[in-house]
Amino acid sequence: MLARLDSHRLPKKHFEKIGEYDLITHCYNRLKLGRNYAIVLATSDRDIDTPLVDWAIEMGIEVYRGSASDIKERIKGCLLTFGAERFARVNADSPFIDATLIDQGFDFLERSNFDLYTNLYPRSFPYGYSVEVFNSKTFVDTIDKNKELENITTYFYNNSDKFKIKNISLDDADFSKIELTVDTKEDLEKMRMFYDKNNQLFNLPLEQLIQFIKKYKNQNHD
Repeated sequence: MLARLDSHRLPKKHFEKIGEYDLITHCYNRLKLGRNYAIVLATSDRDIDTPLVDWAIEMGIEVYRGSASDIKERIKGCLLTFGAERFARVNADSPFIDATLIDQGFDFLERSNFDLYTNLYPRSFPYGYSVEVFNSKTFVDTIDKNKELENITTYFYNNSDKFKIKNISLDDADFSKIELTVDTKEDLEKMRMFYDKNNQLFNLPLEQLIQFIKKYKNQNHD
């Protein structure tokens, strides 16, 4: 789980509550449904992010602290510290993250020689429902060539001819225009509104979630 508390658009958003839990706990609750991976919080070594470390300790989650600005170096340090052969890149402000898809990604990479398992190339899943599972060696070996500091996976998609990338898509649907992210105050209020309408919001299967959101939006446009 990648997190830091000084987001420009919504500072300290990880501790904003939606219903009973704050945003980062919703993400963790979704992640812990996975069966074959460990959860690690990778945050910065700055004082501002110490509350994230305190939260992780309270939840019993392993922590790695590294660079605030260079996320790929932070991930590298985390991988080397914990000896991970594969990892999923998860932003800790993603309350809709799908543990089943992550499990499938780990299973696929374990039995193949692919570098990346993703649902973003091309995207048919909603924003905020992203899955990216990497071969750790591939990721670490490309760091010197990858000049991105934050959008660190863009390098792989822009150089797809150099990597073996497995993309998963929805069979008969395209939800790529739907946003389930929480990046701004408006996003947060929208999610709180959705949650007030249905307190099982973060437990809904994707199809039901999309139906609920579309129904609610249609009602508001009537």
